[in-house]
Amino acid sequence: MIEPPKNLAVIVVRWLARALSVLIILIFGMFALGEGFGPGPVETNEIILFIILLLSIAGIVYSFFNEKFGGLGTLAFGIVFVIVDGHFNFYFLFIPVTGILFLVSWFLSKEKKN
Repeated sequence: MIEPPKNLAVIVVRWLARALSVLIILIFGMFALGEGFGPGPVETNEIILFIILLLSIAGIVYSFFNEKFGGLGTLAFGIVFVIVDGHFNFYFLFIPVTGILFLVSWFLSKEKKN
C-alpha cells in the first residue's frame, strides 16, 4: 500500500515552484530564440537587464538542487530586475514569486526534519 505523503504542503509548494520555474525558463527561451540578436545597437540598460535576467534564471535552475540559496538568488535578482526595469510589468513578478515559493518549500521541509 502506498503511504500518504508526510507533509502535503511541502510537496505542493515544491512542485508549484518547479512548475512555475519550468514555465519561466520555457518562455524566456522562446523569447530569446524568437527575438534573436540583431545587428542593431543595444543600449547599456538593455545589457544590464539581460545580465540580471540571466542571473535570475540561473538562480531558478540552481533552486532545483539547493532550494535555500537558489531561492534567495532568484528572489534577489528578480527584485533587482523589477527595480532596474523602470516600468511595471506584472509578468516579471513571477520570477521573485518563484524564489519565494522555493524558500517556503525549503523552510517547510526544514521544519519537517526537526
